[in-house]
Parts: sequence; structure tokens; C-alpha cells
Amino acid sequence: MWLALGLPSQQAQTTPSHGAFEPAIQAFFAAHCYDCHNAQTNSGNLNLEAYRTAAAVLQQRDQWEQVLRKIRSGE
Repeated sequence: MWLALGLPSQQAQTTPSHGAFEPAIQAFFAAHCYDCHNAQTNSGNLNLEAYRTAAAVLQQRDQWEQVLRKIRSGE
């Protein structure tokens, strides 16, 4: 996800502080992602509402690499 936001790879290797992570990422998801990728719509079989913490994201790195590929390809 950090890659999707354009953060350098060194920053993607470390977990941001939880105080900064959740509000920033949840706001980004709300603005750009939740309309299609929520528990009800689940477009592309992806429910981003399930990722409420940095730990939840880090546990699914493979999923986020796939998300990044889709974003970069314009899907």
C-alpha cells in the first residue's frame, strides 16, 4: 500500500507509527477505494475495509503487491 501512495521503498520496509498510519490510510481509502472495495461491493474480491491497522496490511503483503500491479496498470 505504501507503494501505491508513492512512498520510497525504504519507508515501505518499516511500519509507520500507528498514530499516523490509521488516520492517513483510512482517509486515503475513503477518498479513493471504499466505494468499490468494501464489504458489500467487494469489487475484484478485495475488501479494503478489512485493513484497519498497519499490522493487518503487513500480514497481507502479497495482496498489496497485487493491488500495486493493478494500480500501475490502470485497472
